[in-house]
Amino acid sequence: MILNDRQITKLAKGGMIKPFVPSLLRQSEGRAVLSYGLSSYGYDLRLSGKEFKIFRHIPGTVVDPKAFSPKNLELAERHEDEKGIYFILPGRSYGLGVAVEQLHLPDNVSAICVGKAPMRDAGSSPT
Repeated sequence: MILNDRQITKLAKGGMIKPFVPSLLRQSEGRAVLSYGLSSYGYDLRLSGKEFKIFRHIPGTVVDPKAFSPKNLELAERHEDEKGIYFILPGRSYGLGVAVEQLHLPDNVSAICVGKAPMRDAGSSPT
C-alpha cells in the first residue's frame, strides 16, 4: 500500500520525518527550486548543499557494496549562482548525497527514493 498525504502527515507528526514540510514547495527564499515537501502520495526530500559525491568506475576494480572503496567516490564541485546552490552530475553516472530530512521509518513502512533534476533546454533556466 502507498501512503497518502494524511497518513504521511500523521506518521511525520510522530517523528517519522524531521524536519517535516507539510506542503509541496517550489520556491525557497524567492528562488525557484526543485520541489520538496509533502505531496498527495509521497514526500520529496531535499539534498544538502554541503556534500555530494559522484561514483567513478575505476577499470579493473570490483564494486563490493559490503566493502565499498572510497576511491570510487569523487567529491563533486559545489556551484552557486543566481539560480541557487547545485552540483553537476555527469550523464549516465550515479551520485551520493546527504538528505536534509532524517527518516525514522516504522518497521511496517518502506521508502523508495528516486532522483530528479530540472529539465533544461538550450538557453533555458531550471524549473
